[in-house]
Amino acid sequence: MPKEVIKYQCNFCIKSWVSKKRAIEHENKCFRNPAVKSCSTCTNACDGNSEELPWCESLEKGIYVRGNPVMNCPYWSQEILDW
Repeated sequence: MPKEVIKYQCNFCIKSWVSKKRAIEHENKCFRNPAVKSCSTCTNACDGNSEELPWCESLEKGIYVRGNPVMNCPYWSQEILDW
């Protein structure tokens, strides 16, 4: 009979850990956490096209949404635009 295992999942992405401490450490630097102010949660980031990297309108350069996104960006914005 299988046994029950408790895991702790990040509130911002799908990653999970058996250790609550590790899950909390991850949440504090998760690129999907708006408090981290990464490109993946910024309204200045746009997708670009299939041949280019994602683009930041404020920095006017390519950004990495996965791998090495900018964190604690001074241009970060979560403003909801009403078109």
